[in-house]
Amino acid sequence: MQLRPELKIKQYDNFQCIGGACEDTCCAGWKISIDKKSYQNYKKTTNTILKPLLQKNLKRNRKSTNDEDYGLFHVNDEGVCGLLDTEGLCSIQTNSGPEALCTTCSVYPRDLKEINTIVEKTLDLSCPEVARLILLDQNGLEFIQDEAPALLPILGKINHSNQKADYFWTNRSFMITALQSRNITIETRLMYIGLYIRKLYELPVQQRFEQAPLLAENYLKNLQLAGSETIFDAIPANYTMQNTLVSHFFNMDKILSERYVTSVQNMKKNLYIDDSKSTDGEIINHIFNSNYKNEMIAIAFENFLVNLTFTKYVENTNEHLQDFYSEMTIQFTLLRLLILGNCATKPLSEEEIIVIFQSFIKNFTHNSTYVEVGKEILSKNEYEIISQAINVIKL
Repeated sequence: MQLRPELKIKQYDNFQCIGGACEDTCCAGWKISIDKKSYQNYKKTTNTILKPLLQKNLKRNRKSTNDEDYGLFHVNDEGVCGLLDTEGLCSIQTNSGPEALCTTCSVYPRDLKEINTIVEKTLDLSCPEVARLILLDQNGLEFIQDEAPALLPILGKINHSNQKADYFWTNRSFMITALQSRNITIETRLMYIGLYIRKLYELPVQQRFEQAPLLAENYLKNLQLAGSETIFDAIPANYTMQNTLVSHFFNMDKILSERYVTSVQNMKKNLYIDDSKSTDGEIINHIFNSNYKNEMIAIAFENFLVNLTFTKYVENTNEHLQDFYSEMTIQFTLLRLLILGNCATKPLSEEEIIVIFQSFIKNFTHNSTYVEVGKEILSKNEYEIISQAINVIKL
């Protein structure tokens, strides 16, 4: 069997699905896409148990523009897949084996892509078991280079030119190293990343490619200097923009996850965010300097952002460094408000931290509309997008 070079997070091989014991099943709460090959196989099944279930719950996705999103499983009013049985198990896997699962269901919560012939493997934090495995790992995310056969479908392939590849590796390595610099707060790490990106975007495209390595090296050195936190003291916090993001993202579609609803309600109640009120900066800063300053919260944010960078930043023809930073900033800002609102009256337990992160990620990051509209909110502001993102990070 031919081996392929791979890069993976160290936690990847330790994941094991707990099936029906999962408290927030991946068979509920979102759209479940079916690839064309699996869809056609399901239509032709002769299994006497599966056939009526598939006839009732298999739908053609007429909005699809590719074979990966060719069909959908019907979900009921509670947002649960019609193929989920009373034991919390998939009827397809139970009756036909794991090989009968469509690509989405066979791969999740694993994330596999190929960048410049290297298979990259990570895990999706919308799975509660993955969230427990990764978020509170005090050693942080480490990466392993290896060779192995590709046993699961690759979800995306990107081939950069040599120059673009060097630029991509430089940027991603810089961001991950900066995010894991624990001598400063996570907010300061994110702000330094923003300054690096803004400096790059002041240059013509060709010069970005040429100067990125030296810029990255200099910014990483600055991160380690005494007093690096104070460089951002003069930056004003933009609570107006935070309120705009909150009013949009926490009031869009019907939220099906009860655990997510609870954390959103606590946030709104404790931070005074509703239709007529705004976030109170004094309240936020009081919480920030008390129950929020918790080592496990900081570790969870670090591991979340590092995993997000490894998974989502690809520097392809449609998405670039500035777009990724905008997305990362929005997710961080909203998650931080959720954490602040839920630790307003008492410190959070490790399990409470897991629930807030995991339920947010499941409801937010798998909704492309959320992500795109968030970028529009930042880009339509009077400031250029990177400066605005840095203002939003500041409390």
